[in-house]
Amino acid sequence: MKSEASFEKRSLLLFGFSMLTNVVNYAFQILSARALTVADYGLLNTIISIIFILGVPGQAFQLYVAKTVSEKESGGGGSRLFVAGFAVFTAVVVCGMLAVGLALSPVIDGAMSVGSLALCALMTACVAVAYPRYVATGVAQGLQRFVIMPVITMIEAVLKVAGIGFAVLFVTGGDRLFAMLIFLALGSVLAVVFGWFALRRKLGGDKPSFSEAIGGLRESVRRGRLLGASLALNLCVVFMMYSDVLIVRLRFDEGVSGLYGSAAQFGKILVFAVTALINVFLPMVSRSNMSDKGGVVPLYLRALLYILLTSAVFMAPILLFPGQIVSILVGGKYISAVGYINYSCAIGVSTTLNMLNMNYAVARGRLRFPLAVSVAGAALAFWLGYNQTSPEAIAVCVASVGGAVFVINMIYIIKGDGSREQ
Repeated sequence: MKSEASFEKRSLLLFGFSMLTNVVNYAFQILSARALTVADYGLLNTIISIIFILGVPGQAFQLYVAKTVSEKESGGGGSRLFVAGFAVFTAVVVCGMLAVGLALSPVIDGAMSVGSLALCALMTACVAVAYPRYVATGVAQGLQRFVIMPVITMIEAVLKVAGIGFAVLFVTGGDRLFAMLIFLALGSVLAVVFGWFALRRKLGGDKPSFSEAIGGLRESVRRGRLLGASLALNLCVVFMMYSDVLIVRLRFDEGVSGLYGSAAQFGKILVFAVTALINVFLPMVSRSNMSDKGGVVPLYLRALLYILLTSAVFMAPILLFPGQIVSILVGGKYISAVGYINYSCAIGVSTTLNMLNMNYAVARGRLRFPLAVSVAGAALAFWLGYNQTSPEAIAVCVASVGGAVFVINMIYIIKGDGSREQ
């Protein structure tokens, strides 16, 4: 009972920090909408969408590192060697991403109509420097340092908001977007520095040499099956989450893209809120086993209920008073975005439900079927959306496919684990 109470206490602490970080992240969206023109704000949302999609492997890194560190620390062998090896691997990935991203900047600029090779290069840098931050967060999670873990994330969020203040005070015109992305990259760097100094003395085992770190890298590669599967599943869910914004950017002018991007942020409110809930409830799945009274399916259904209730609470004021909410949060110049809000909320709900299934599948180690369904769903959502002639139709396609993916995987989860518990 004591260990269960301790787990609940730590989960509540993590939930509180996660919600605080989510508030700061949404403040970034509100303030950036007011600091930028409609066209630049649409471009910012497109760039953030690309950064988030390309950063999905980093989220898989975090999950893999957290599970491995936890296993090694509980086994008494210490995790310092593994972390050193994975740090080498991450450094190689970062260098490779920077090289490829810089080389492809003209291609990215042409495809996404960014209008600046410097912005494309800076976008690549933002993606690359975020990867070590995901690793640091995974180490903190594996060590169950539930104060250090959210502080790492909070540093990045606070620097993003500080970047808006700097841009408004000292920068004018289109250069504001450039300045804000610089602060975004700087936030990741400072978060990694903090994580390193806060966690380096808490890892078990002796300090490895460089050759020993290379040995730890080989071990990481050998045990990378979970990393690859969770990476692919994360990528599918995130791609469905942002595909509507990317398609609208590709198919319509800057004005429509900016308005749709501002509306899309209201759907992200749901995702931000539910991410905190998943951090609280889903780790319990990996701790459960089939001999537990009631099994894991009731736990899954409990998490689903909380997610639906949370979504309803956050959606109610948005759907009941859309004009007032838009005017207060992002300003009157975005009032035409009201017509897109319902669709954005639908995509937000489908995303949160698929996030629930994704975390459950990874925790249970049952990835093959959910991954196949999610890959097919992501491809279908993009194909259907791209062939539509209005932003509303694009959103309907993405939300509908996302909902279908959730239902299929939910049936698989309940049927599979439910039958084992009979």
